[in-house]
Amino acid sequence: MPAITLGLAADIPAGTLRSYRAGEARVLIARVGDEYFALDARCPHLGADLGRGRLDGYIITCPLHGSRFDARDGHVLAWVDKMSGLVKGALTAIKGPTPAKTYPLRIENGALIVELPG
Repeated sequence: MPAITLGLAADIPAGTLRSYRAGEARVLIARVGDEYFALDARCPHLGADLGRGRLDGYIITCPLHGSRFDARDGHVLAWVDKMSGLVKGALTAIKGPTPAKTYPLRIENGALIVELPG
């Protein structure tokens, strides 16, 4: 796995999300208190930018469909929650609940270093 330095951990305020370009990937960093988590910045449903979403505790909410993911491990808490009835059924039929990809992340000398598959 190639290790890529994204930026300084201190540049991300607690309770926020920040997206970075890392080679061909877009990586989302979620900071919850003093913890940092790295995920694919694209929602696994239709590729919406999770960096434009909302972080509430460990929960990241997709700005497009309202799907919610746990920042710690990417598991799905709710799938296409902004939709209802037939629309929700159709969107789920296109692609069912899929966890967000997560990546190993470490902090060295204040820098965020993510390990991407490669």
